[in-house]
Amino acid sequence: MKVLSGCFILSLLVIHLCTSSLYAEGGVVLALSGGGTRGLAHIGVLEVLEENNIPIAGIVGTSIGAIIGGLYASGYKAAQLREIISETDLTVLLSHPSERIFVALGREQLSAGGLPWISLNEKRQITGPLGSESGVELLDRFAQLALNVDVVNFNNLCIPFAAIATDLETGKKVVLRRGSLASAMRASMAIPAIFEPWPIEGKLLVDGGLVSNMPVSTAHELFPGYPVIAVNVTSPLLLRNNLRSIIDVVDQSITIMTMQNIDREIAIAEIVIRPDINENIPLMDVSMSSEIIHAGRIAIEDDIPLILKLAKQAPPLECARPLIAKIVDEIKIRGFPPVIKTELEKKYRDWIGLPVDTGKIRVACNDLKSRDDVFSVEYYIEESENKVRVVLEVQRKAAYEIKMGGYATNLHSNRWLRFNLKRRDYINYGDKMLLDLRIGDQWGLGLDYMSTANDYESWNLSLAAEKWDLTPSNSPFLEWEEYSMVLSRTFKVDLFDIGLGLVYKLNTLDDYDDSFWGPLFFASIDTFDKEKKKGMNLTSCIWWPDVDEPVIRTEFTSASYFSDKWSYAFRAGFAEGDLSNPGLSVYLGAREELYSYADNPVRAERMAWTNIVLRKELLSSWWGRLTADLMAGYGYAWDDEWEGITEAWEAGLGFSVPGYFFDGKFLILWNEENDFTLGFTLGNPLWESCPLRY
Repeated sequence: MKVLSGCFILSLLVIHLCTSSLYAEGGVVLALSGGGTRGLAHIGVLEVLEENNIPIAGIVGTSIGAIIGGLYASGYKAAQLREIISETDLTVLLSHPSERIFVALGREQLSAGGLPWISLNEKRQITGPLGSESGVELLDRFAQLALNVDVVNFNNLCIPFAAIATDLETGKKVVLRRGSLASAMRASMAIPAIFEPWPIEGKLLVDGGLVSNMPVSTAHELFPGYPVIAVNVTSPLLLRNNLRSIIDVVDQSITIMTMQNIDREIAIAEIVIRPDINENIPLMDVSMSSEIIHAGRIAIEDDIPLILKLAKQAPPLECARPLIAKIVDEIKIRGFPPVIKTELEKKYRDWIGLPVDTGKIRVACNDLKSRDDVFSVEYYIEESENKVRVVLEVQRKAAYEIKMGGYATNLHSNRWLRFNLKRRDYINYGDKMLLDLRIGDQWGLGLDYMSTANDYESWNLSLAAEKWDLTPSNSPFLEWEEYSMVLSRTFKVDLFDIGLGLVYKLNTLDDYDDSFWGPLFFASIDTFDKEKKKGMNLTSCIWWPDVDEPVIRTEFTSASYFSDKWSYAFRAGFAEGDLSNPGLSVYLGAREELYSYADNPVRAERMAWTNIVLRKELLSSWWGRLTADLMAGYGYAWDDEWEGITEAWEAGLGFSVPGYFFDGKFLILWNEENDFTLGFTLGNPLWESCPLRY
């Protein structure tokens, strides 16, 4: 009873004050068009409106217009939007580059990154992918920027707002005015063929520019009586010699489709602002953001007297908008099978009887998104008088995902083509089966089963059969086959992922077999940021086979940056094995601890190594980036008596192209043996992390 009384009092007291200036004389409504990064000109338009104290009664935006308009409506000022653009790395958000300079991934990580080559549902019907980019990174960025938004109805933002999207199934216009602001912005800019369509309230949405790239008519409908100022940043048609990439072709196609709806909208706008922007600027290139923003300023300045006149003639604005604190009376989870749905609805039952808390809803969405079987989570509110139903709409990943990968290099003989099949809901809802095939001289076949969609609270069974060969610098050529079985349980303890297990391994070498079994412990902590530019990772794995000493591999990596163009990374590691058995020995250089020793690694009982890389970004685009790396590495190897076998160092220069479509390095190296090496790598090596190798 006290809770309900408190909520009633709160509903009378809560007042949402606009962060923009308050006027009683009226204002204007903005219709902000799509147009890729040309839409940064919207920021320049907003700057001039601010400087002239022109009130804004509402904003309706499409695509980039929805992004700029939505952030401005949520309370950001134009100067803050300038700063956000300067700090946002679109290359990372769009092309999934492998920013970590030191890569050490396993089978499960291969299945986790990027989009699948093909997706199938339970009936084995093809369901995707529906775009070359998931856009999840963009959504996360929008969500971070919209943390100040605690409303579910966009009319209650500092400035009333609406985003325009297109229903992919019906081809009709969809006006987004409630729910998650981040999701509304993400849906409005889902450019077909580039970004996956975005699901909201049962609809599959794509870029609003297909039906209303400059939403003047919608602005008139939502804000009757107010003059509409249309800002048109639609891309002009490119000449043939300027059509140089997939992005250019998609941009040109959308421009052709939107021409007719643009002409209709222009005819009913009170004022149309056309920033003079270089027609050759690519759809997603922010390198000229300052010039684009300035073009928006120049374009509106001559129209300010007329805009002031129209604003004064418009109806008065409300100075404050009272909000009623809606009480949650029901929680609904949609998209999960009944068993998981019921369990989650019980988990969030304590929301019932309290006012809607968008902060808690966002936390719940993030928790659900961390599941391996979840692609996206959208929330919205179904209102009924003073009570509401909170709905979490989940889009699950496909039942089957097939991925392809590979690795090639001239530094050593480990080259392979890789196929990866993931099957979800294999035995129970939320579990997953992973089949991995590696084709090459060093072949491999792996089968992994995980009991839950949360890797950190799962029972795991791993079976593997692999063939390896090495030519160590201090021993004869080695070739063996390895068969292993690992049963483990993973846990989450604060920031640490921890696992306990049991390992059986059989090594077949020449005419004899060696088998080993024993307990396993592994732990890791990862603090890297979303863009993989800053943070640290510590991973340690210890296996006690039935030999005298444990087998250990521990690796620490750290990275940070000095500026937008300069960054650095540091790595140090230690490994210990059994020199008497090739399958349990450690091999300095074999996992690229030192690139120039990869073809003839040093076989040892134990080894330690360290590397440092100073990276300079040379070129950045939607397909990735080109970087120059100044690198140095050092390693030391010991025998079973802790007597030194060798020490080694290398230094060199590398050129890297990390990206979603291409990931490679070109290396120029000089080492302790006075050897000069020219090397290349294509793709990422996927070293197995457990059970231990090398």
